[in-house]
Amino acid sequence: MFLKNTSILLIAGLCTVLVAGNSDKKKSISADAAKVEELGLNPTKNAKIFESVEIEILFKLSSLGIPVEMPKPILNTSTSDYKTSLNLGLAVAGSLTSVVNKNTNIFTEYATNIHDYADRLGVENTILSKYSEMTSAVREGKWENVENQIYELKDAISERLYEEDMKNDAVLAMTSGWIEGLHIVAKSLDKNFSDNAKDIIADRDFSRYLTYHLDTLDKDIKNKKEVRVIYEALPKIDKLINKPVNYNFSQKEIKSILAITTEIRNVILK
Repeated sequence: MFLKNTSILLIAGLCTVLVAGNSDKKKSISADAAKVEELGLNPTKNAKIFESVEIEILFKLSSLGIPVEMPKPILNTSTSDYKTSLNLGLAVAGSLTSVVNKNTNIFTEYATNIHDYADRLGVENTILSKYSEMTSAVREGKWENVENQIYELKDAISERLYEEDMKNDAVLAMTSGWIEGLHIVAKSLDKNFSDNAKDIIADRDFSRYLTYHLDTLDKDIKNKKEVRVIYEALPKIDKLINKPVNYNFSQKEIKSILAITTEIRNVILK
């Protein structure tokens, strides 16, 4: 689902997104790219840092008659960068659900939260000005523009984090976004289970990809409660979703995935 049917292949390599860094950073990026290729992930495009689920998957659910669940936007007021980054990832992934549902109020709440988190992380106003573009497009009903604007804002934020040597924050935001995307799909399927869509959640690379990137975090960040909870959950997630294409998922398995991701997001939001 997530790696094979979307284009989110390349957090570690970052390739052309971040070539503006210094020579040491370039060397590190090249090494990361080689490692990702060694893992068999075969990155070919620029990173879409904070997503775990491309909007096309949500539209596919909707086209199959499965309403896409919209998590309630919750603004976390923590002053810790690592906590802010985790909540930024949740907000970006969650905002996509409001685009699919064309829900102006929910989107505005998510966009406001994204702006707030990015501002706390020190992202400059030239990037945050994209917030105004998004909210204006929503007010005018130009939903087709909003999807691209979310991606542009997200990629601009992630690029800035790496340029400012805030790799921990970029990785955390990406990770929580992937978890939230899995949560959204599982919750949508659980509420409206369908034989036509249940295979959409299979993914052989999800857990090993996130584990690889979490392993690059600084030791003090790895020891944070939220990160430990994610680490401990990934083998359980892998056991559930590391399945072949067209695997016949049961609703019980979907509920198990939902329970795990709910626990993770509750710790992040707390």
